[in-house]
Amino acid sequence: MTLKFFSAEIQEPKDTLDLVIKNRKLCYATGELKNDVSVFEYQDRSTLSSMFVHETKNYATNFAEKYLYKNFQTSEEIKKFINRGANFIQEKYTTKIAGINHIIIPTFLNTTNVNIEFVLTKIKNDSDFIFNLNQTKKLETDIKDEIGETIFWINYFAIDVKKGQSLKTIEIIKDINSFYFKKIRETFNKINEEFNDLIDPNSYFNFYTLYRYIPVRDNSNTNIAFNLFKNILEQRPIENEILFKSFSQYLICQLSGQFDNRKQHRSYSNIIKSNFDFAIANAVNTYLLFFELLKRLNLLKQNIMEENKEKNLNTENKTEDFGKQIELFFENMNYKESQKALFYLGRILNQIGYAQIQKNHKTKPILNKINYNGIDIQEIKRLYTELFEKARQYNILDKTEFNFSKFTSLFNPNDTKSYQNPQENVFYILSGYSFGISRQQNEKTE
Repeated sequence: MTLKFFSAEIQEPKDTLDLVIKNRKLCYATGELKNDVSVFEYQDRSTLSSMFVHETKNYATNFAEKYLYKNFQTSEEIKKFINRGANFIQEKYTTKIAGINHIIIPTFLNTTNVNIEFVLTKIKNDSDFIFNLNQTKKLETDIKDEIGETIFWINYFAIDVKKGQSLKTIEIIKDINSFYFKKIRETFNKINEEFNDLIDPNSYFNFYTLYRYIPVRDNSNTNIAFNLFKNILEQRPIENEILFKSFSQYLICQLSGQFDNRKQHRSYSNIIKSNFDFAIANAVNTYLLFFELLKRLNLLKQNIMEENKEKNLNTENKTEDFGKQIELFFENMNYKESQKALFYLGRILNQIGYAQIQKNHKTKPILNKINYNGIDIQEIKRLYTELFEKARQYNILDKTEFNFSKFTSLFNPNDTKSYQNPQENVFYILSGYSFGISRQQNEKTE
């Protein structure tokens, strides 16, 4: 394999100059013959360059195995350059995706006239914009779209560094087109502008926001949040059932009581303990925006809502009338008739919960009627009956009459197809229960 670089047979050395030429070896980084070439060895195993060793065959599939060690031989100067470059990338151009550190590596059609450091800084800023917690609600990137029409692809290498072991890549998100990446960033921007009523004013809707509501089990080989984000970035459609299941799991975590003194869940440490009403409201709003993101990127495998209508989300449409607020909400989120029915059932649940608070039942026992693992159509019917009895018990039938009438007019007990996903049913009931619970209240004062 190495002989192909030599055009003539090498003769025995005749003098000192010939001896120098004879002792030259091929530097496989530059393709040049050098006197100080040797196999690349690494003192610091925690650096990015330490992944590329001659014992690792993952990155050398087209190389002859018996010559593999030679393919990792370089000159001393190149070794320094490789180490400096690897350390530079690792220190300055990393971002965290779903709790995992990633190194940013772009690829170009042609590096001619490309300021690679400039492009990397732009990608780093945009990555922080969509993946990480921002200090302000709207992060304006320091570097605008001055890159112009430069075409490149972004790769994120998930890295794992354990004490005493070499750095290794555990996952790769690869070949994200620069134009699609820009589209993701712009879609987040538009959603934040159009649905500001559903967004925590101290936060910003992005992948980090989503990560806080997708339970990821500690010490598991499966990071569901990472898999979802990877699919989005690599433009793979996502099943809506996965999101409803994740939503239910989030609420089960909140109810579990398994939190440490830092309010972190003991099995899902990315989940933080919250007042349950706020947890429901925040989770519902976050997943509604998640569905909106997937629809706009054309990645929702099964569109669970009606076809998007042209939306008018200007602030002048805001109203103090609660009923009109609900209708505007249905229009903006494209609720179907069956989803509206469950929403109104949730409104009744809310009214009874409030009545129980008035009677000093601070834990709202009515919420125990919800099976957070899922509710099928028969359980929906039973829940309706139980809520009616509770409304009678608390003497609030007159206050709940409107919501009961709305539910009965919209709910078709024979339409089993619309209610076939039990976790989806829980989601839409709780969207009604939590409607109007303000995200602007400070949970620390609750």
